[in-house]
Amino acid sequence: MIRRKTLAALSMSLAIAACGTTSKIPTLADLAQQKEPEVEPAAELPASRDRAIDAYRSFLADAPQTSPLRAEAMRRLADLRQETLDDSTSAAEVEISNQALNSERQAIITLYSDLLRRYPDNPRNPEAMYQLGRALEAAGERERALETLTRYARIYPNGSRYDEVQFRRGEILYAEQRYGEAENAYRAVVKAGPDSAFYDQALYKGGWSLFKQRRYDSALDLFTLVLDRRVTNDDIVLAELSRVERERVLDTLRVSSLSFSYQGGTSSMADYFGSRGPRPYEHLVYRTLGEQYLEKERFSDAAAAFEAFVDRHPLHREAPRIQLQVIAAFRAAGFPSRVLDAKRQFVARYGMDQPYWSRFTREQAPDIVAEVKAQLDELSRHYHAEAQSTKTAAAYQEAIRWYRKRLTYFPGEADSGSANFLLAELLFETRQYADAAQEYERTAYDYPAHGKAAEAGYAALLAHAAHEQTLPAAQRRVWQRRTLVSSERFVERFPEHPESPKVLARMAEQLFAAGDGTAASRAAQRLVERYPQTEPSLRRSAWLVIAHTAFDRTDYGQAETSYQQVLRLTAVQAKDRSELIDRLGATVYKQAEQLRMAGDLAGAATGFLRVAQVAPTSTIRPTAEYDAAAAYLEARQWVPAAQVLEAFRRNYPQHPLQAQVSEKLAVAYLEAGNRGAAAVEFTRIAGEHKDSGVRREAAWQAAELYEQEGAVGKALAAWARYVTDHARPVPEAIEARYRQLQLQHKQGDLQQVRALRNAIIRADRDAGKERTDRTRFLAAHARLALARDEQAVYASLRLTEPLKRSLQRKRQAMKGTLAALTAAAEYNVAAVTTEATFRSGEVYRQFAKALLGSERPGKLNAEEKEEYDLLLEEQAFPFEEKAIEVHAINTRRTLDGVYDEWVRNSYRRLAELMPVRYKKEERSVQAYVALD
Repeated sequence: MIRRKTLAALSMSLAIAACGTTSKIPTLADLAQQKEPEVEPAAELPASRDRAIDAYRSFLADAPQTSPLRAEAMRRLADLRQETLDDSTSAAEVEISNQALNSERQAIITLYSDLLRRYPDNPRNPEAMYQLGRALEAAGERERALETLTRYARIYPNGSRYDEVQFRRGEILYAEQRYGEAENAYRAVVKAGPDSAFYDQALYKGGWSLFKQRRYDSALDLFTLVLDRRVTNDDIVLAELSRVERERVLDTLRVSSLSFSYQGGTSSMADYFGSRGPRPYEHLVYRTLGEQYLEKERFSDAAAAFEAFVDRHPLHREAPRIQLQVIAAFRAAGFPSRVLDAKRQFVARYGMDQPYWSRFTREQAPDIVAEVKAQLDELSRHYHAEAQSTKTAAAYQEAIRWYRKRLTYFPGEADSGSANFLLAELLFETRQYADAAQEYERTAYDYPAHGKAAEAGYAALLAHAAHEQTLPAAQRRVWQRRTLVSSERFVERFPEHPESPKVLARMAEQLFAAGDGTAASRAAQRLVERYPQTEPSLRRSAWLVIAHTAFDRTDYGQAETSYQQVLRLTAVQAKDRSELIDRLGATVYKQAEQLRMAGDLAGAATGFLRVAQVAPTSTIRPTAEYDAAAAYLEARQWVPAAQVLEAFRRNYPQHPLQAQVSEKLAVAYLEAGNRGAAAVEFTRIAGEHKDSGVRREAAWQAAELYEQEGAVGKALAAWARYVTDHARPVPEAIEARYRQLQLQHKQGDLQQVRALRNAIIRADRDAGKERTDRTRFLAAHARLALARDEQAVYASLRLTEPLKRSLQRKRQAMKGTLAALTAAAEYNVAAVTTEATFRSGEVYRQFAKALLGSERPGKLNAEEKEEYDLLLEEQAFPFEEKAIEVHAINTRRTLDGVYDEWVRNSYRRLAELMPVRYKKEERSVQAYVALD
């Protein structure tokens, strides 16, 4: 009973499956077309396919292993599941996880593998083996897929899927870079014939496989077949191909070109087509090769590729266009000489009298006609420019040749008159003035009206005038008559054209250029008087001649007026406007110079300043204002001089004369009594002048001026800067410190005073050979002043209980004070030595006095106190003796003629200490000194 139900279900499923498998399983043949897929909304899988799959599964689960229907059921089930998987993965809206997808693929692979293994003789095995290979490839099992497809190809060489299997094998082998095996697989497809859906792709990929093996000729044979199959109407018309076909053709052209380039380029190409026969698409191959060279910036190779085609097929429809690519390649390479040669070659091959035009009419190739004309124009202009640059006769003749060829090829063209005009220009430039005049007149009068006609008529007059200059004087009058005829013809033909004043302007310019300023000025003056309403450029030209000639003859007033007229007629944006303003400024400047030379300094200064009013942007303005200041200074007008210099500094901070402004300002301020401002300028000079001596003197001057002005803070800063910047010469630096010290002393900054005294002492000590009596004097006084400070501290120390401790401090202070006084005395500066000696004696005397006046112990009785006092007197006595000794040393200096305040003080002190002896001696000394 179960068996009958199963068989019934299987029968129904087989019927359903038969219907379900009528749809084609997608193959590489479909993909090869590479068309954009049409995405439709996903639909649910047919219920009949799902029931069929379930039925086959049920059958395989229940049917005996020996059932003859199992093989067919397995194959049907695998096919249905593959179809379902294909439908699912091709629907854009259906999302299948990678895990589920891989699982299903593996299930299908297992079904096909089991089928082939269990039923090796099944007649449907070729299709199953194909599907297995396809499933393995989709699952990414490339090696197994290749093995399966290879097995198919070996076992079923006549199978219906043979060409696709071989193509799939080729694709896998190519991807694995097994190019030799891939080539064989592709060849098998090609061998199957053009009816195969994979034929074109196999040709293309087979060619690539050979290319990868560097078998370029063999690859080219296949690539040529690919291209041959796309020829219609004796060419490959890319625009008529589908996108996929067009891309394949373009890529085939590129790889073919690469193959030729690897074998020698254009020579191998010629050999190939020579041996295999010409192809109608050769121009595409040559072009592609050239364009590939261009991409790699191999410009010469690109040009050679293009030219090779033209050499091979000069009368081909595309030959002139490819010849133009030669020009473009050399232009891209930046090879102007080769561009020129290519242009010449183009005209030589495709000029209007060449064989190409016996095959094609101008109407069939209007772009080539336009290019011939354009290249002729460019060649003519090039040789024209070269002639103007090199001035060689050969270059001029070459340019003339090209212009004549241009007029021969296109005689009736609207722009032929312009070409004729340029020919006349060349003749004029080569000083063939008579011929030039003839060609100018032909340009002006022998063509229909054109843009160059009037200009040519006027140029004819210039050519006449130029030729006149080449003639001997005896022949000029005859030629002048011809010039008049040409002029009358010009006026008659162009009555509304304002060339008459231009002729006059030209005369003025030529006369001026020839050095005949008087005649040039007269001609220019006639122009501005006769034609006041003529075009501004002509009036400007005339006024310019008048201005220049006036300037040259030193009539600067007339020149100024004329240059102002020129500027009124000159556009604000004109390139030469600034130059004209400079010339105007120069005329005013020159007038001021004349006043200065005449001795009118104030007038000269005013004149120099007028440059700013008349020509404010002239380059001479800064110099003029500086000279104005100099004139004021020379005239001793200090205040206006300072004002001008201040403005100069403000307005021209980068001017080279700025270096001298501070010096002149300093003089002006100083003479005007403005010491503070002068000090500022001297400070600036001290910081900026190139000469170190000048900087040093300026720094000193600035400090002194600040001091005189009573600006103590600025003076202190100035002296400090001087010492920092000018440590040498040492005497001046020490003097600067001394000046700084005096100011600090007035300010009451005792700390700075003490530091400066020490600095003076150190500077004198380290001066070496630069030490002077003055530096020693200042150092001695600085040392003495420091000693005074120590003595004051020493004198302030009282002897108190406990006596031992205070006595020790007092002794230590006494020792330091005596050392300081001794150091001061050692400078051997008389006034310092006598004071130091006096103070040394006082140190001893003060110590004795301090002992006697020291604090007594508090618990002494009268007898003990008396005894203590006697003891102190005994201790003090040696110090009094030492004081007497030192003062006596000071008084003996009178024997050397030294008798000053401190010697007198020593006498007085000795008179107190030893009145009987020294009061008398003092009187005798006084008498001695008085007699002396």
